[in-house]
Amino acid sequence: MVNTADLRQLVTFARKGTLSAAARELHMSQPSLTRTMHRLEAEFKVSLFDRNSGSVALNATGQLAVQEAERVIELHDQILDRVRAFDLQQRSISILSCAPLPLTIVERIIANAYPDLTIQSALEEDEDVVLQAIEPDAEGPAGAAGAHVDLTIVRRPLSADEQKARGLVCVPVLRETLYLSVPKDHLLAQRESLHFSDFNGYSIILRPDIGFWMDVVRQHLPASQLLVQQDAQAFDTIAAQSDFSYFSTSAFLAMADEDNPLQLPGEHRPDPSRAFIKILDEDAASEFYCMCRAEQLPALGGLLREVQTAGKTFER
Repeated sequence: MVNTADLRQLVTFARKGTLSAAARELHMSQPSLTRTMHRLEAEFKVSLFDRNSGSVALNATGQLAVQEAERVIELHDQILDRVRAFDLQQRSISILSCAPLPLTIVERIIANAYPDLTIQSALEEDEDVVLQAIEPDAEGPAGAAGAHVDLTIVRRPLSADEQKARGLVCVPVLRETLYLSVPKDHLLAQRESLHFSDFNGYSIILRPDIGFWMDVVRQHLPASQLLVQQDAQAFDTIAAQSDFSYFSTSAFLAMADEDNPLQLPGEHRPDPSRAFIKILDEDAASEFYCMCRAEQLPALGGLLREVQTAGKTFER
């Protein structure tokens, strides 16, 4: 049986034109390459070369053999890539989300339920990009967690007809509501709830990656100075050492509950010296949905059920 290594040497010879040039590129001796060419002729049981006065050139049959060899090599490489990619998918999952905390929650749910699974994730503010990434045969967006996306987290649900037409499965995950965090001696600290208009004009520090929430706060707080920090560590430092207001969410607060299976580590729990006030505006709350391709449901169905069940613990 002809092996692909010999076929690659044949293709290299055809491209370089001489045995000596092909041998140099292949980092092998010319006699070894010559033996490969003889072996190929023996396998094909035909003559592939014209040999004249020490020179060797492909004949018409040899040129056809090169064309077919190129097809075989391409198919061989595609098979290897697909099998290796499939194996990687069995041990890893790629997630693209339009918001940070639902992504964190889904990551923790998956990590708890499937500790041997490697999780790759990315955040994308543009929800259209997130939706497109999960379409069958879609390629992941630049900067996402690889070219293949297994799960997406979005705000817009798909109807049953849309799911069927687009080959997708969509399940609700959780509902998240924005809260304003202020020091307990702040003039708003005694409020049980408020609207964006109640604090439009206040200086507010923001985490760098908050997904679509950035558009929401910019729209509703045009008079506020929004101080976006360069990284999460800078935000945490300023939040802990200053009186600046900042945003939290119902999901984050729920993760502080002692009976929550996804409880946050102590250093990431809500600051007890602060009040957290619910924001009542319609735009301050959002439902989130997890989507996967329908063809992946046999593999991801159990995981989606875990996400749905655990997501209910974040309802406040």
